Amino acid sequence: MNERTQIKNTMKMDTIINEIIYITEKYFNLKPGQIHLKTREPKILQVRQVAHYFARKYTKLSYAKIGAKIGNKDHATVLHSIKVINNRIFCYPDWQRIINEIDYKIKNNKILQKRRSRLLVKIIKEFYPNHEMFFKYYTLLNENN
Repeated sequence: MNERTQIKNTMKMDTIINEIIYITEKYFNLKPGQIHLKTREPKILQVRQVAHYFARKYTKLSYAKIGAKIGNKDHATVLHSIKVINNRIFCYPDWQRIINEIDYKIKNNKILQKRRSRLLVKIIKEFYPNHEMFFKYYTLLNENN
């Protein structure tokens, strides 16, 4: 992988991480940037754990890189965060609802949808020889909705 491709991939991951941070902070009514504070206050800690959980779910980044981007934490903290959130989802129906709501907001985020659409177009062009027909059909479907 050349340097230019590596820079583009890093920028994509940063965009995804920033959107995850924005959505989780907004959901839990935190001020922008509070997730990066060096505090163990439960409200901020839980939001950071949720952000770690979704960053791992939606990116290919390592635990160390996720930790560096969200709260400047190490890989063990990110791993612990993910385990905590998985346990909460399993044990508490309220947490399952919270995670599902945030997941829905992330999936329907306009910035991330555009990125997914571009990726889909790229994949289709690469793997389907008659992709022009597909795009005509896809465009007709979207115009009707």
